[in-house]
Amino acid sequence: MQKKESGTEDSYAALTRNRAPHILIKKAIEIQMNHDGYALDLGAGALNEARALLAAGFTVDAVDRDPIILAIASEMQNRDLTVTALDIAEYQIAPNHYSLIVALNSLPFLSSALIKKVILGIQDGLTINGVLCITLLGHKDDWASRPDMSFFSKQEVLELFSDLQCMYFDEVEHDQSDVLHNKVKHWHIYRCIFRKIKP
Repeated sequence: MQKKESGTEDSYAALTRNRAPHILIKKAIEIQMNHDGYALDLGAGALNEARALLAAGFTVDAVDRDPIILAIASEMQNRDLTVTALDIAEYQIAPNHYSLIVALNSLPFLSSALIKKVILGIQDGLTINGVLCITLLGHKDDWASRPDMSFFSKQEVLELFSDLQCMYFDEVEHDQSDVLHNKVKHWHIYRCIFRKIKP
């Protein structure tokens, strides 16, 4: 996850090292049965999801602004993993290259102007039958008043990805601690998996 407090011992990536991969990853890997292609993890944090992608057989590009990603990747020593310490909004996604793109707990931290540009790049980066696995935040989230973040209604999410086939959509609301600040907040989350079926 991209957070402003990057490169510190209490950054999100540092605090979530060795955490189990997100539950959505397993479902996305099952949907994308072609595991010998390339996968992109945007906002890769502690590389927990990247590990799952590598284990499934993907060649993985992982991007996060937190430089700790470089140290963690060095420890892993996996030749099928390439990491880039860069804000995901600045990363140039190769067109028609990835059979699976993951953006979990990262896109909401982009402004409304930036997120639409990044999403267009993500969709362009998918191969035909490529799968997109993402989480977004809804308007009922406690952070919804933050102008530097992005929030959506269910209809807005579906319209945003109307060129893709929706394979899985789950809307979740719950109260849980924010890892970085250790404060309980209300979460309003969309967990989505889409497939690109046309150029």
